[in-house]
Amino acid sequence: MKNVTISMDDATLRWVRIEAAKAGMSVSRWVATELGGLHRRTAERAAASARIEASLDAGPKFDLSENGKITIDRDEM
Repeated sequence: MKNVTISMDDATLRWVRIEAAKAGMSVSRWVATELGGLHRRTAERAAASARIEASLDAGPKFDLSENGKITIDRDEM
């Protein structure tokens, strides 16, 4: 594991210390855990988006326009 030095304002540091204490962790471990969770959630969202795109690309295509113009109005739908 590598060490990193970060800077933050006093109010944020006070909040981080309180949250770390609530979790029973050191500030360093709490920040690492929170950032790890953010990293996992970001990766999961990217994977879900890729699965949706693949599903849309593989699924049936419906042409809802005529020559690039939608010819049905909201009431007809």
